[in-house]
Amino acid sequence: MKINPFKALRRIAPLNAAAVLFIAGMIVNGAGAADAETIRFTGTSADSDSSAVSAEGSTVTISAAGSYRLTGELADGRLVVDPEDGANVVLIFDGVSIHSSTGSPLAILNGKETEIVLADGSVNNLSNARATVSPDPETDEPNAALYSRADLTISGTGTLNLTGAYNDGINGKDTLTINGGSINVTAVDDGIRGKDALTVNGGKLTVTAGGDGLKSDNDSDAAKGTITISGGELEIVAAGDGVSAYTGVIVSGGTATIQSGGGYQSSVSSDQSAKGVKAGSDIRIEAGTLTVSAAEDGIHSDGSIAIQGGEIVLSAGDDGIRAESALTIDGGAVTVRTAYEGLEAADITLNDGTVTVTSQDDSLNISDGSGGSQDGFGFGRGGFEVTDGKLTINGGTLLVTTVSGDSLDSNGGLEINGGLVLINGTTSNGNGSLDVNGSFTVNGGTLISVGSAGMAQVPDAASAQNLVMITVSGGTGGELVHIGDANGNGLMTFEPTTDWQALYFSSPELEIGETYTLSVGGTVSGSEIFGYYPDGEYSGGTVLETFTLTSNITTVGSGGFGSGPGGPGGGPGGPGEFDRPGGGRR
Repeated sequence: MKINPFKALRRIAPLNAAAVLFIAGMIVNGAGAADAETIRFTGTSADSDSSAVSAEGSTVTISAAGSYRLTGELADGRLVVDPEDGANVVLIFDGVSIHSSTGSPLAILNGKETEIVLADGSVNNLSNARATVSPDPETDEPNAALYSRADLTISGTGTLNLTGAYNDGINGKDTLTINGGSINVTAVDDGIRGKDALTVNGGKLTVTAGGDGLKSDNDSDAAKGTITISGGELEIVAAGDGVSAYTGVIVSGGTATIQSGGGYQSSVSSDQSAKGVKAGSDIRIEAGTLTVSAAEDGIHSDGSIAIQGGEIVLSAGDDGIRAESALTIDGGAVTVRTAYEGLEAADITLNDGTVTVTSQDDSLNISDGSGGSQDGFGFGRGGFEVTDGKLTINGGTLLVTTVSGDSLDSNGGLEINGGLVLINGTTSNGNGSLDVNGSFTVNGGTLISVGSAGMAQVPDAASAQNLVMITVSGGTGGELVHIGDANGNGLMTFEPTTDWQALYFSSPELEIGETYTLSVGGTVSGSEIFGYYPDGEYSGGTVLETFTLTSNITTVGSGGFGSGPGGPGGGPGGPGEFDRPGGGRR
């Protein structure tokens, strides 16, 4: 019985990596391989027994559907795949090298779907030598080391090296799916492009690009221009964006390491985009591992961002994560190692997961990006503009270190309903660990925050959970801070990393009418998270304050507490990366 290799491989996408490799192996080594016509490149031309293969000088053309095994070397020429409309073609790369000094060494000009299978153990090369970028890369001219106008799928276990000195490494004008293989791309412009959709289900991809690393840029259909990563290992170094989709990005598996614009310590010109992962509409991260070093934002969406799982580590020259609309975190581990601002969006909601942010300026910032008053907006604490946005913490763990800005900065509201929030705020009295222009309530969870006192503010009386704010003349970073009740029971032991003047503490254990002590120094045993000892045994220490909780919002101390609000939130965001109403890109 004959196996149709193309139909078999088309079923790979929803399978796991092991199934992908198994099916690809069947096609390369089994019945599908036996049916394949062989094309042997001979240096300047090619030999084949197939009537569908012709050679005119150094240009070899495939003109009919079928399976073709490619071997040998073409020193300066090209392979053209130009079958009838609706044809399916399978190309088995089994130790083939094609170089072109004038254009694309492999140009797929017609057909419905083309499959490239990298034979097990094979090393294959496609390269060109025109070291310029096409003046009009949007035209249909073959302008990549691998160029395709048909839907293209790459599978197998072999190696494919691509050098695109004429625009892109791979340019798929329709959909491009990568299921396997070791694929190494060096391109003067974009590394791997699937105009309608780019999907990576498996394989090992190494991309070095003078433009964007992975790209999908169909701007005429709302269902296209998408990038999906469900598996594989990706290492991307791009002068532009690491991953750029006009519409949306979905990450549901795999491991990706991305450097864009030279990394987080680099700067780029104002007309250059150098973000780690960028989308014009929505980004959803469900699983997988993502490590980014970006000259601009680590992850950026002109719409919304939803993080449901996975492990994300970001270093960014601008924002760690920026959503023009909403940022929602329902799970996973998100670490912003360093950034100018940590997380920024019109609305941020933390429901679950662990979020760790270290930033130079505001760590979490609610901003509508307008930079000025708009119709329908009122003015809140101290006369500062109040937007409709809100920072909502319902659960999870939020760990924040802020060098010089506000830690939680909301131009709208702040609502803490649950979870664990630990903050090492700035020592600058021009900023505060909590800076809210609109409503500010604490209704649940555990909040421990230290920082400066100059711009300190307390939650609204409508808060459902008790909170105490204590100011001192000078708390010391690295020295334990402990709150205990009159019976010697510990409610909180925390070791801040920074000096401080104001301490916020809110917990379900705080009770109105009870007396507590604030101590510093001493010792503690037990496990800790971010300097917090939830079940630690505390001893010793020096008592700084003894106080009674007189209301749900109690202030204690005389170390410079000011009840006024902090300053307005971080600077306005710029326009979106994609000008979606006009249908074109900025």
